[in-house]
Amino acid sequence: MARAKKVEKKETKIQEIVNAIQPTESIIEWNGITIKIRDRLTISDIVSFTYKVSELCFTENNSEYLPEVMKFAIGIETIEYYTDLELPESTDDKYKLVAQTDLVEHIVEHIDQVQYADVVAAADEKTSYKADSAISMARKEIEEIYLAAKSLFDKISEAFSGLTPDDFKTMVTTISNNGLDEAKLMEAYLNHKKD
Repeated sequence: MARAKKVEKKETKIQEIVNAIQPTESIIEWNGITIKIRDRLTISDIVSFTYKVSELCFTENNSEYLPEVMKFAIGIETIEYYTDLELPESTDDKYKLVAQTDLVEHIVEHIDQVQYADVVAAADEKTSYKADSAISMARKEIEEIYLAAKSLFDKISEAFSGLTPDDFKTMVTTISNNGLDEAKLMEAYLNHKKD
């Protein structure tokens, strides 16, 4: 019986492949400014990018969703994460840069389009999830308020269940004439219950 020949395989180490995948940088000129652009982000940059976009789309206390800020937030974070530009401090100046120039479009032309589409989609999903969570939390709080009010109403109804309309009228008149005092209210109620 013939033995099979051993075929030597050239093994490629996975780390060599990973090391070969490096982001590239481009240098562009835009309105007389030299800008260094990297073509893709790391996973930690993607997480940070999507988090910051989501944060910008809500008020400081996360009580109000601002969908009108989404495009601006993505533009700002695109400049921040893909370039070496220092953004102005003023939010109005940042808005002008994003909304009234073609800077973001120039940057996007030089980056990995597939990754960028994924990053923008992730930022949108994260923001939508946060908005849905805020709505769910508000609904839960409203339900808790409703249940507390219903419980209070039920207790009040139970406490005054034996009163006739005339009894209630007498009690209200007594309260009105003597002022609203918790002790007097209980005394009037107890006295009325004895009768």
